[in-house]
Amino acid sequence: MSEGELAPGTTVGQYVVEKRIGAGGMGEVYQAMHTGLNKRVAIKTLRSEHANNEVVLGRFLREGQVASRIRHPNVVDITDVGVIGDLPCMVMEFMQGEALSDLLKREKKLPLTEVIEWLLPVIAAVHAAHVQGVVHRDIKPANIFLAKNYSGEVTPKVLDFGISKVLEDPGEITRSSGSSFLGSPHYASPELARGEKDLDAKSDQYALGVVLYEASCGVRPFAGKATSFMALMYAIAGGQFARPTEHEPSLPPAFEATVLRAMATNREDRFPSVVELGAALLPFASPRAVLLWEPVFGKVRAPDAASPHLPGATPAAEARAPVSLLSALTRVVGWVALFALGLTLSWGAMRLFAMSKGVSADPFSPAKASVESADSK
Repeated sequence: MSEGELAPGTTVGQYVVEKRIGAGGMGEVYQAMHTGLNKRVAIKTLRSEHANNEVVLGRFLREGQVASRIRHPNVVDITDVGVIGDLPCMVMEFMQGEALSDLLKREKKLPLTEVIEWLLPVIAAVHAAHVQGVVHRDIKPANIFLAKNYSGEVTPKVLDFGISKVLEDPGEITRSSGSSFLGSPHYASPELARGEKDLDAKSDQYALGVVLYEASCGVRPFAGKATSFMALMYAIAGGQFARPTEHEPSLPPAFEATVLRAMATNREDRFPSVVELGAALLPFASPRAVLLWEPVFGKVRAPDAASPHLPGATPAAEARAPVSLLSALTRVVGWVALFALGLTLSWGAMRLFAMSKGVSADPFSPAKASVESADSK
């Protein structure tokens, strides 16, 4: 047991620690039991070496306050936050399952319908945060928990609002101190990589695009350029990365276009909000997911064709975009139908001409017409 770790049986207020279930750079997460309600909970604690840091402590307490104001089934439910005894604690719902990051480590990449099924509820949760004026700023697979209920059904939950930004609060305590970087570098938006301060909801949209890319391709978009932190930031700010279909050619071009738009280098080129991003993903969802999420994102519409000037793409890359089998078959059937129509019209015209001359109505039987003419003589 490491120094500062709570032993099973330790009492924290009205909670009894059962076991440690997770750890991070700032603290620990424990499975515990509420003694009065006999209800299992998860308790996130802040390590003692950070508890005396006013900025870190304020950020920790703000996480619970921010998350608790976002009432959404796909945001982890925070039931209590504060300092219990001398220990900063955050009490939240107890969940069984795994983080999306763990699933991706095991599977590398997921079928497209599964990617959409996990991400649509996450997008809905992020939208709920944006409506409340909260930008998450650390969307990544490790902060998407796939919680399983008693029947095994999975409910994605958004975690960790520890570095979130409250838009209407210019003095919010989660700002960076000095030159420190807040967030996860691989999912940082270009504006964050450039050091811009006015981050808004479109930074979360960019991170969602990166998660979509990673989950469907099995690789992060800038993985090959992460030789150093500065090299990674430079690559993200420049927006040069391989298109999704270069890693996974089977992806539909319209899905690729959606991901590239969400990851546009200039935030003005992204979707107006994450609601439009969700709507653009609905055509690739399973019938069950469509039924669940149409009330949130609107009726399913035909996916937009890939634009020849998509952000992050070069003309050469655009030329490599695959043509779907359905599209190719449609073109072939169309040409065959036009040929058959032309042949039919030509045959009809020839029949009419032959009949007007008083010969056989069958222009394709010239020999028979000649015999009948000879007999008449």
